[in-house]
Amino acid sequence: MWSLIGTAQNADRDLAAGDTVWTGTPDAANPRQCAVLVKLGDGVKDLDGTGGLFELTATIGGQTLQPAPEYINVGTQVRSALIKAELWVPAGDAVTIAITSPNGADTDVDVTAYLLAMSLKTGFSLAATGLDAIEATAPATVAATFPEMIVQLWRRFFRKATLTATTLTTLADDGATPITSQAVSDSGGTQTQGAAT
Repeated sequence: MWSLIGTAQNADRDLAAGDTVWTGTPDAANPRQCAVLVKLGDGVKDLDGTGGLFELTATIGGQTLQPAPEYINVGTQVRSALIKAELWVPAGDAVTIAITSPNGADTDVDVTAYLLAMSLKTGFSLAATGLDAIEATAPATVAATFPEMIVQLWRRFFRKATLTATTLTTLADDGATPITSQAVSDSGGTQTQGAAT
C-alpha cells in the first residue's frame, strides 16, 4: 500500500529555468520504494499549453538517477501530471525532484509534488483465517480442493498405506478403511502407478 511521505510540497515555480519541486528524506531508518507525482498547473497559474519534452531529474543521496534528465512528453493541456515510479531510496538518503519545461513562458506555474512510499509491513503472522484454520480432515475419496490435496499428499507419506503387487491403497486413521486406491504394475523394470480412485 502506498502512503504519502510528509506533506505535499506546493509553490509557484519557474519551470522554464528548471526548479526543484520536491526535496526531503523519505525514511531515516529504512530503505523505501518510492514514487513521485507532480501536478503542473492549478487552473490559475498553468502551463502555457505548448507541450513538448519536459525534463525530470531525480537525485538520491546526492547522486543523479539515470537517465538524467528523463524526458517526459507533455501534451498541450495547460494542467498536467507527471509520475516517476521506481525510486529505490536507501535509509537516510535525501531525494530531490526537479522539473524543467522546454517552454519559455512557463515561468510562473503552480506546482504540487507528492512523494509516496510503499508502506512498511513487519511482524507478519498467521491470522485465525490463515493456514492453521484450513480444515485438515482427510478427504473421504480423491481430493477435490487444494487444501484436500495437501492433506492427502501428507497422508500418503506419513499415514498408513498398503502396497500389493497390483494396488496402492491409502487408509483412513483407523488403519482399515480405504480412502484411495491406485493400480500399480511392474513390467520389465518399468513401474506404473495409475490414477487414484
